[in-house]
Amino acid sequence: FAKVSNIDEFISQTYGGTINAIGIVSYASFGISLILTVLITLLFMRMLIAKDRYAIAVMKAFGFTNSDIKKQYIARSVFVLTVGILLGTLLANTIGEVLTGAVIASFGAASFKFIVNPIYAYVFSPLLMTAMVLIATFFGTMDAGQIKISENINE
Repeated sequence: FAKVSNIDEFISQTYGGTINAIGIVSYASFGISLILTVLITLLFMRMLIAKDRYAIAVMKAFGFTNSDIKKQYIARSVFVLTVGILLGTLLANTIGEVLTGAVIASFGAASFKFIVNPIYAYVFSPLLMTAMVLIATFFGTMDAGQIKISENINE
């Protein structure tokens, strides 16, 4: 006898493991991307502080406080982050699905469509990235307070 199955049950039985694995990989990749965001931001801020030692010493000589200098670096990193989030969202929504669909099609899938969770993609993810960049910028600019005017300004 032939068995008739519901289409949802068939899809769940056939692709259930794959769908679950992709879900786990998506969460893991998000976590890894946050770690990489922190690492890259932290290292970049430390590099900027090392490069800008003379400029920081001059600002301190003019009366800028350590918190003023930190605010300047935070504003820079938030600006770059905002541009990155906007460009990333735009590119993901325009060519991301096409490129991913082409890769998936090479494995034999007939079609591919992103199912985007708007709260997660447009609110939760950018807020977490912003928090991670702010934390990394805060810790990356801690050395700016230790720069001494007398050691970094030469005639």
